[in-house]
Amino acid sequence: AVRPRLNILDGVIGMEGNGPSSGTPRKLGILMAGTNAHALDWVLARIFSLNPINIPTIRAAREMGLLPEEKDIEIVGPRVAELRPHPEWKLAPEVSVARIAGPGWLTPVMEKLFAASPRVDPELCTLCLECVRQCAAGAMTPADNTIGIDKKKCISCFCCQEMCPAGAITVRSGPLARLLRLGR
Repeated sequence: AVRPRLNILDGVIGMEGNGPSSGTPRKLGILMAGTNAHALDWVLARIFSLNPINIPTIRAAREMGLLPEEKDIEIVGPRVAELRPHPEWKLAPEVSVARIAGPGWLTPVMEKLFAASPRVDPELCTLCLECVRQCAAGAMTPADNTIGIDKKKCISCFCCQEMCPAGAITVRSGPLARLLRLGR
């Protein structure tokens, strides 16, 4: 494999909210290029006022030594603050579960209480079965005029939500996260 010499990030039009199929296209007006894709992701996270290290792919790149230190990321052009979208951009809901420090037995319990999962709105579902076709885990099946989700099989990849043409699938946070108002 050959490492890319140039990475281009096309943010001329971005997807706000629950993209790609249920999001709203919005003009962002950003076109970025660089020699390190992870550094581009880092800068984009900063543009959206996010802590890049909280994004799992960026954190993994840092841990694997694929991401330079922030001080070594050179930005040519407008400052990050000048690129921030106004009004504020509506981000997709947070779906990752941070590992909780503590005894090993506590992690699966906390994940169940905090983990997000897909939910099908039967009022919006057209039974097109696109979600069933896209589900790599085989967790989705037609059931009683809607789509059933086998929670034991679901891997929370949310491909179903991304591909649903009717916008009938949403991401719902776990019960404790909802109680603490950390998600929907």
